[in-house]
Amino acid sequence: MEELTEIKDDAQQRSWSSHDDFDGIKDLLNHFLSLIQDGNPTVLTKLVQTFCSVGQHGCYEFVETLVLYYQMETRAELRALILKVLDALGEADQEVFSVLQLALGYESCLWLWV
Repeated sequence: MEELTEIKDDAQQRSWSSHDDFDGIKDLLNHFLSLIQDGNPTVLTKLVQTFCSVGQHGCYEFVETLVLYYQMETRAELRALILKVLDALGEADQEVFSVLQLALGYESCLWLWV
């Protein structure tokens, strides 16, 4: 989770995608997806609920990080993997879907003001 958060926060990643990072990001997302699918749901839920990167606070920060990264990412294969991860997280913890609705609802409201 920490590595994916760093990728999302990387200034270079935000301005353009490097083809050199594709395999690394894909491997991270696939690894996380396998942990979700094969891991202990109770441990996973607790981890996702409480993960906070340096200087941040709040429940489900990692879900919000994935949503932001999805919105920034232009490569279709990585976007599809992010959606799979979010779906698997939601299947493990229904609260994730509420967080997604809030994150996406907020984004929708921003478009109304543009």
